[in-house]
This record gives sequence, structure tokens and C-alpha cells, in this order.
Amino acid sequence: MRLFRIRLLASIVLLGSLLAVPFTAYTAGVFAHQSTNVPADQTLDDLVVLGGDATIHGTVNDSVVVLNGNLKLTATARIHGVMLVVGGTVEQEEGAAVSNAILNVSFDSATRNSLLLGSGLVLGTWLVQLAGSVLLVLLTTGIVYFSKEKLQSIVDRSRRSPGYVLLVGCLSGLILLAVTILLFVTVIGIPVALIMSMLLAAAFLVSFAALSMMIGEGWNGMLGRPRWMAALAGAVLLVSLLNIPFVGGLLLLGFVLFSVGHTTLWARDKLTRRKAD
Repeated sequence: MRLFRIRLLASIVLLGSLLAVPFTAYTAGVFAHQSTNVPADQTLDDLVVLGGDATIHGTVNDSVVVLNGNLKLTATARIHGVMLVVGGTVEQEEGAAVSNAILNVSFDSATRNSLLLGSGLVLGTWLVQLAGSVLLVLLTTGIVYFSKEKLQSIVDRSRRSPGYVLLVGCLSGLILLAVTILLFVTVIGIPVALIMSMLLAAAFLVSFAALSMMIGEGWNGMLGRPRWMAALAGAVLLVSLLNIPFVGGLLLLGFVLFSVGHTTLWARDKLTRRKAD
């Protein structure tokens, strides 16, 4: 009986000593929507505060995140992880131990102006891209509508020997690039280079219209429809592909070389017919 009383007394003493330790001495993490205070005798793994201020007297082992609030580190604070404060300020008293950098994004006038400028540039770029895409589709459809049967030879050549056309375009493109650079070096050659660029743009539009018509006519839903409708469908598909990052740039380069190849072969056929006459 006496031994039982001793064991009971020891259990009560042990339980009392455990209860004497503060309950908040260690917490895995805190996620709060209001102002939060971390006492000096408390240790956290993570602290996340949304819409309130955070005052840390204790220890945080990992990360501290404060959104739309201020962060205050007192002299007894010990932070071993990364700290991120968005929309507020950081106050660090002398003696506070910080192991990593503090990332502070405050929405002051300079930050707001930078965000507005960046958003304006992104929106402006998107609007210019959209306007260019719509204009390219309209020009392509208009070229097919007014050209009647004149684009059929380009379509036939594209179907018959696309690889040959692309190869001719690559070789001719290198020659044109070298000539254009030489012309831009001299002041007198700049107008000639500009005229060549305009002719290349016109050749690109014509070849792009022919390719759009060829692709549109390959759809089952376009059988028996006017050619301009087939060109419209094909142009929408091609322009959508051109707007894909990186892939669109490669496709644009291919279309340009394809148009140069068609222009070179068209000029060769013209000269051949003139010599024959």
C-alpha cells in the first residue's frame, strides 16, 4: 500500500512538472488572419500571417510570411529561415538574429508605378499582337478573294515539291540577307534595302495566302465552299500557330523562307519564258 502511494505521488509530481511547461513552448506552425505575437519562449517551424502584423520575440526555424501587414523582430527574435513581407514594412531591433535575407515587397509609389508600367507593356504587347494577327487574317482572305485563280500555281508548286521550294528559299534568303546588310552599310543603299524589304513582305503575304488556301481546302468541311472561306479557315489556324512562343518564331521563319523560294522560282520561270519568246 505504501509503495502504491509513493508511485501515485511520483506520477502527480511528474504530471505537475509537465503542466508547468508552457503549452505554447513549441508549435509546428501558425497560420493566422490577424495580428500575431510570438512570445520569447515559443518556437515555431513556420509563421504565416495574412492581413495582420507579426511581432516575433521567439524563434522560427523555417519560413516567415507576412502578407498585407508589418513584421517586427525584437532583440530576442531568432529566425533561421527565409522571411517574405508583401505589402508592409520590416522593423528589426538590434540583437535580432536573422540567418537568411529578408524579402520585402512594399507597394509604395515607385512599386505601383513599376507594376503599372509593366502591366501596360504586357497589355500593349498583347493588343499589338492581336491587331497584327487580325490584320494578317484579313489581308490573307482579301488576297485570295481578289486574286481569283492566280494563286493556283503557287498552291500546285507547294503541293508538288515543298522541300525544293524551302531549299531554294534558304539559299535565296542567305543571298538576300547578305545583300541587305551590304546595302544598309552604305547610306545610298538604304532606300534600296527598304524597297527590297517591302517586296519581301508582299511576297510573304501572297505565299501565306496560298498556303492558307491550301490548308483550308484540305478540310472536309470546306468542300464546295468559296476559296476565300477556305483561306480564312487556314489563315486562322496558321496565325494561331504563329502566336505560340518559340514555335511561332520557327514557323514564321519557315514561312518567310517558303515565300522567298516561291518568289525566286516565279522570277526564274518569268526569265525562262522571256528567253523562250
